[in-house]
Amino acid sequence: MIALIYINDALLNIYENKKQMLSFVVFLTLSFIGIIITDSLIFSVSKKAEEELKTYGDNIISINIYKQKNINEVVPALSSVYKTLSYSKTSIFNGGQTPYADESVSVTGIDSLGLSINKINIDNIPFKGNVAIVSEDSPYLHNRIVFLDGIPFKIISIIPKIKTDFLDSLGLSKYQSDNQIFVPLSTLFRFTLSNNIDNVKVVLNGKVNENDINVIRKVLCEKKILDYNIVTALDARTAVDNVLNRFSLLTNTIYIMLTLFSAVICIVLCRRTFSSRSTEFALKIIHGIKQNAIILVVIIESIITLVICLLSSLIASYFIMLWMSHLLSTDIKIRSVMIFLSLSCVLIVFLLSNVLLGRLFFRINPIYLIKGRQQ
Repeated sequence: MIALIYINDALLNIYENKKQMLSFVVFLTLSFIGIIITDSLIFSVSKKAEEELKTYGDNIISINIYKQKNINEVVPALSSVYKTLSYSKTSIFNGGQTPYADESVSVTGIDSLGLSINKINIDNIPFKGNVAIVSEDSPYLHNRIVFLDGIPFKIISIIPKIKTDFLDSLGLSKYQSDNQIFVPLSTLFRFTLSNNIDNVKVVLNGKVNENDINVIRKVLCEKKILDYNIVTALDARTAVDNVLNRFSLLTNTIYIMLTLFSAVICIVLCRRTFSSRSTEFALKIIHGIKQNAIILVVIIESIITLVICLLSSLIASYFIMLWMSHLLSTDIKIRSVMIFLSLSCVLIVFLLSNVLLGRLFFRINPIYLIKGRQQ
């Protein structure tokens, strides 16, 4: 009941001093908007870059073997640890749009699981024999056929183009050849007269972690396979983190400056509150109202003001980010952690300022406060 009385008094005081409060609400709201927008842009851009840098999903480990190994050497080693494996092999052929074309064409043989990993849909067409899958912009797509060493391969589907809007805007997009061609792995084995492979993809049930990578390294080392490279979603995250770490000084300075700006506004607001309302507070002291009760009401007013500023800044930031998301063609997400930390710092400064300035203010004789205001 007493708490409701204090809150009611605080709301009444805010209404009576609304003109004074308005300017501080505007400044605090703007500073909160700056913090939210800055942090959300950095966070969203990092997530977008990480997403576009990922070659495959979060649950896939891609092992590139530099010196091709026979599939019968690799299968027993990895299948003893992981059940879901996909193999592939890349070879160079002479081919093109006619049987006599002699362009050098890179052809990758993949298995059925490789189709789903690369998000390729073949509409229940058997993936075997002389069939091929080409890129969306392939010059062979028009005739629905491609010749490899003079032998025709029927094109049954396309390789979806990787969407890299953000990296494209920076000129850092991943290279995806228009001449990329996939054929059944068994067909490539038959053409090359070799069962050697140069890539294995391990599909996990959950997200990749360092322990999975260490297990694979141990297995490959036992099989004397030393020339290889492991690619996972962790590499994309590491690359983005490295970039952010390079700019950490700049970003942290921006956060600190915006938070300090908000804290300074809070201190000024507290000081001005006690200064402009000195007569009101002095009369309350003379009429027997305790100092702590007055300070408590002022603290409640501060908290209500902060809540109003936060809600206003969130609403304004939402519409600003909605506009920026449309402008940049990317999703912009609010990271609650940074907002919470910044708001906590501002709240602590606000509370300490009210308590300290209140104590200093009430050391002065109430009579002097009233006389000072009248003069």
